[in-house]
Amino acid sequence: CLLGQVPLQPGQVKVLGQDMARQARLARAGLGWMPERGGIIPGMSGVGLVAYLGELSGMPARDAMKRAHEVLHYVGLADERYRKCDDYSQGMKQRLKLAQALVHDPHWLFLDEPTSGLDPRGRVSILELIRDLAWNKGLGVILSTHLLADVESVCREILVLRQGELLAREQVD
Repeated sequence: CLLGQVPLQPGQVKVLGQDMARQARLARAGLGWMPERGGIIPGMSGVGLVAYLGELSGMPARDAMKRAHEVLHYVGLADERYRKCDDYSQGMKQRLKLAQALVHDPHWLFLDEPTSGLDPRGRVSILELIRDLAWNKGLGVILSTHLLADVESVCREILVLRQGELLAREQVD
């Protein structure tokens, strides 16, 4: 519902001041999403994919390509940006999905299991990027994960939800 991809049940959801039942497209311009599965278009280069998703977010092609290069450098894929993303390792694919979530310079990031399938070093690296985005770059980050160690390493606050109901809200020490 927060991304405007699932119809709302009774109630109201506002994201960045926009009612998601009526103005989801306006709100999505300020949201970046890193899906757990999918998000990779076979046959495309990393930079081509990130730029294309920037264009889908409403960016002019030239700006999207420039920004694609910037975010791929930020996530550590500058040297691999011209390779086909099908050939990327799992860690590289996770970084690529983070880059595509960042390309249009969103206010908030929704990250669904961002460390899924990563080895310990890759997991630490992705978590460092997420922490930098949230703590140093000022982005709002909503992290969906079942790994409590990931939550403790990057989050300041934990919300536990079940079927749309808030069960708990705690500060991370």
